[in-house]
This record gives sequence, structure tokens and C-alpha cells, in this order.
Amino acid sequence: MAGARTPTNTKGTTTGAPASERFTRLRRRRPDGDRDGVLTRQAPSRMPKTPTPRPGSSRTVRDGLASRLPVPGLRPNAVKPGVASTPRRRRELSLPATYRLRTLSQRRLAAKKYGGTEASEQAVEFSLAWLARHQHQDGHWDSDGFSTHCPGGQRCQDPGGRGLHGDSNRPEADRRAGLHADSGITALSLLAFLGAGYTHEEGLYADEINRAINWLISQQQESGFLGSRATRYARNYCHAIASYALAEAYGMQADKTRNSRLKTAVARAVDYIVSQQHPRTGGWRYVRGQEGDMSMFGWQLMALKSAEIAGLSVPERSKDLMFQFVNTRSRGRFKGLASYRPEEQVSPTMTAEALFSKQMLGIARDHPASREAVQYLSQKKPKLSATNLYYWYYGTLAMYQYGGESWRNWNGSLRNLLVATQRQDGHAKGSWDPRGPWGSYGGRIYSTALSTLCLEVYYRFLPLYQLNDRAASR
Repeated sequence: MAGARTPTNTKGTTTGAPASERFTRLRRRRPDGDRDGVLTRQAPSRMPKTPTPRPGSSRTVRDGLASRLPVPGLRPNAVKPGVASTPRRRRELSLPATYRLRTLSQRRLAAKKYGGTEASEQAVEFSLAWLARHQHQDGHWDSDGFSTHCPGGQRCQDPGGRGLHGDSNRPEADRRAGLHADSGITALSLLAFLGAGYTHEEGLYADEINRAINWLISQQQESGFLGSRATRYARNYCHAIASYALAEAYGMQADKTRNSRLKTAVARAVDYIVSQQHPRTGGWRYVRGQEGDMSMFGWQLMALKSAEIAGLSVPERSKDLMFQFVNTRSRGRFKGLASYRPEEQVSPTMTAEALFSKQMLGIARDHPASREAVQYLSQKKPKLSATNLYYWYYGTLAMYQYGGESWRNWNGSLRNLLVATQRQDGHAKGSWDPRGPWGSYGGRIYSTALSTLCLEVYYRFLPLYQLNDRAASR
């Protein structure tokens, strides 16, 4: 879906280049005793109560509890009846370490520490409010139909008046690729709420999140597939992103024993991903049996990683194949660069996605491949004239994990750009116009969800090298 696809072959190292160090799996213990790059898998927590969640129409994922249609004005908190209140500190400590910075007590501190501002945090909240206003009652978001929630005369449009959500003047191939990708768009929106620390159990957006989870589960087929009606080119993207979102939701749940539906859905989604993995290359693509591409790989990896963080198991064979894929598909002098497919040119987007994938798999910060990738990405910082939210999303995740001056320079460019380009007018306030090469595929929902995820980077995941350093010092 993303990355350069020019059929120019630049694979291999330059003549006379030194032999590159092969990326290998880490075999050291993590803070709670897990191995092989698997982060802690503890019981996640619920967020503190707030007085204004929004009840919805779908069957709740919380043990089948019925919920009401949305009503205006103040609303009661959407928490499960009969669940005793848990002290905030205890709830926060029960979160997997990966998600711990998302808690209300840590989020603001983390944003300030790692490069966020009051303006960037305000932008996140404006965005989530916009997404909540444009969610369908059954829980999903629709890249083409979200404007049905806009009041008369205030349809979300760009300043020139052209609607930016499924216009008939989009290229036909674009319309076909994103037309039925609602499961992917819904999952990206769900990830944005989860990334800010909101959950389906408690909080301001408990009902929006709960309905999104319910809708995604309702789309799951007997095979475990979550891609709903997505077309050939979007099917596996949609499945992976939906699996990723459901796994995060389950990982952040306070009491996993009370929600078998969500756990079962994630487990079935994991089985489907494993079944689609190429048995020789370790990659994924549009259909089973294809050797795989780097763009598809990152989403599948994060779905499996998030499931494992939540406590579900992933076959060792599948993990071994993932390491094999990133090893064999890496390019550059030190194997720090990447392309969409082996015969194509190295691109910033695929290098960023590959670097973040390697970080999730445990590559050391000072590995030559890490340094090569960061040096390359540092020369291609975000700028408005070259908007590419897909690239910015993976670049932001990877550069944040790497840290240091490289991260500060990247963040200074991206954060201010996103804050400045967020819509501040009318019913579109809080959203981002769908610019760049992939904006027309997912429209305003896609651009808003990805922009929000970029601005949540300061607390969405714990910096992995800090986590590893803590483990090593014990």
C-alpha cells in the first residue's frame, strides 16, 4: 500500500563494502522473565472513571450487557455493573509495561518529557472528539459515508469546498482499493483512542470504543478473517490492522477473565495471520502463497506482537520466519535500508517500517543497521510539500524508539507541522485533510487517525531501549 514501487533494481551492497552484521534474535531476559523480545504480559488496567461517556446501540463487548442509543447531554459512566472499583495505582501497575505511559497520571508527563506540547495534546483531544462525532451507530467508521454525521450546510470539506471523502473524481483504482476498507479504517480510529489511554471499560469514550470493538468482532468470518468486504489489495491490510486494534484493546483490559469474546476474536485473528504467512520467506502479501512485501509485513508483525503483549501465544516458527524476512529483505551497506519488494528501489517509507519492525523484534540501538536507517531517514524529515502520512507514521515510531538528537530533529518537524495543519474551522475542526499519496484511499478518517497516532507517540509505547536498560540493570 505504501512505498516506492519503481522497478529499479538496487539490491545488494556496494562493491568492496564490508560484510554487514546480520540481525539476530535477542536471547536475554526481559523485566518479568520473558524472552526473545517479548515484552511483559501482565493483566492490563482500566482507566479512571469520568462522568461523560456516550452510550451506544450495539451489543456491548462487556459480557453481553445491553446499551442504549446515544442521547444528548450528560451521560452516566459506561462501566460494567458489579465490578468493584480498583485503586488507580493498582490499575496502572497492572498494565503491560509497553502501554504504561498511556495512563492519565503518566500521559502528560511523558508528552512533556519526550517532545510533546500543550498544543499537540490539545490536537489529540480535538481529533478524538471529531472521530467520535463521525462514528456510525453500529460502531464503524466509513471513509465514504462519514459525512452523514455532518449537520446541514457544514459538511466536512477542504477550504476550497471540495469534499474529501470518496469523491467520484478520484481515480477508479483508488476507489476500488479503499471503497470497502471500513474494517481497516475503523481499526485505525480505534487505535487512536487506545493510544491516548481510553478503553472500552471506563472513560469518556468507553462507548465509542466498545461499539467499534463489537463491530469489528461482528465482521469476523469463520476462518478468523477480519477484513470484512475489503477488496483484494486491502484485504490483508484490513485484517492485520483490525487484529492489531483488537489485541491492543484486549491488552489494555483490566480483567481479561470477563471478556471471552474479545480474547477469542484475537486468538482466531492470530491463527489467520499465521496461516497466511509464506512458509519459506516469512512474509505476507495480498493472498496466501505470495512471498510478501515490506509494507504488508509491518502491520502483520504488530498484530502478532500486540497479541503476545496481551498474553496470547504466537508460534515460535512464525516468529523465526519474521526474523528471516527482515534479514533477507534488508538492503544497504549495513542492511539498514529497505524497499517495498526486492526488485524495487530503497524508499524512506519502507526503511522506516523495516526499522520499526526490527526494533519490535529486538535489534540493538547501536546496531549498524539501526544507525544506517536513522541516518537515511534524518535526511528525509517531514515537510508539507511532501506529505505522506504513512511514511510519517512509521518514521515517527522508529525515530522515537531510536531517540537522541535524531528524534528531536524529526519530532520538531513533524509535531509543529501536524498541529499547524489540523482543521480549526466548522464541523471539520479536529480533523486533517487527506493529502499525500494515500489520502484518497482512506479519506479524512484515515488522515485524521494516522495524524493522531503520530501525535500520541510520546506515550503510546514505552521507549524499548529504556525498558531493555532497566532489565539489564537488574
